[in-house]
Amino acid sequence: RTEGQGQETENMVFDIPAHNTLPTVAVKMCSWHSIMDFRESGKAEDPLQEVGAMQFIGDNEHVMGCTDLLTDEKYMYMVMPF
Repeated sequence: RTEGQGQETENMVFDIPAHNTLPTVAVKMCSWHSIMDFRESGKAEDPLQEVGAMQFIGDNEHVMGCTDLLTDEKYMYMVMPF
């Protein structure tokens, strides 16, 4: 089911069958267009550096880890523990 839609991203929630034994994850989908616009705006935060830090630091009490990072021509998908 779709939770909400923005101009560049779409937030979706998928129901997981009760018999599933795989770990539950959250996937954040960010458009490359939005990422590049944000980086070019000159703001202090850089989405790509934040993802790198999440992967480097891992999951701890202060920073949520990023277990995987997937990309295609339109989006970057961050896979995180849920």
